[in-house]
Amino acid sequence: MSSSPLLHYALRAAQALFATIALGLTITLIHGHHWGPVPTTLGFAAFVGVISLLGAAAGFASHTYAVLEGKVGILIDGVVAVANMAAGILLAIKLRGVSCRSYGADSSDKLAGSEILNGGCRAHECYYFLQREGWPGHLVARCREARADMVFLFLVGGVVGGCGVLAWRRGRRGY
Repeated sequence: MSSSPLLHYALRAAQALFATIALGLTITLIHGHHWGPVPTTLGFAAFVGVISLLGAAAGFASHTYAVLEGKVGILIDGVVAVANMAAGILLAIKLRGVSCRSYGADSSDKLAGSEILNGGCRAHECYYFLQREGWPGHLVARCREARADMVFLFLVGGVVGGCGVLAWRRGRRGY
């Protein structure tokens, strides 16, 4: 059992909160994809959100079940942290060069060309590009959601990494 359960529970609560927000944002982006298959990046981000919530539950349970402490807990935290960082990096790569602020022709082309943001494409037409009423606003809103999702994935990765470091230190001290 750890010497500071309050810190442990606070970090796990932050992990669960951030993972829930990231999963919700990812589901919103998936729900807004209307044509064709959902981009693999979004599917992976949703999977990572689910395992992050499961990892938070395992972290909460580690104070009750000794099997989840020590190396097993550190392994779970490591996998969850790496998965969140990978999902965040993947979203960052997919959003590279896309500005969520401007409505210029160059920016609109980049927004409409992003498979994560455009709602899916058929032939040479993309869903949100064909929505004449307020289409730049929809793309900008989806861009902001995707960026927020990326940030929360990185936050979950950082919090879980911190939990793993604390568990490792606790194991080295023998309590």
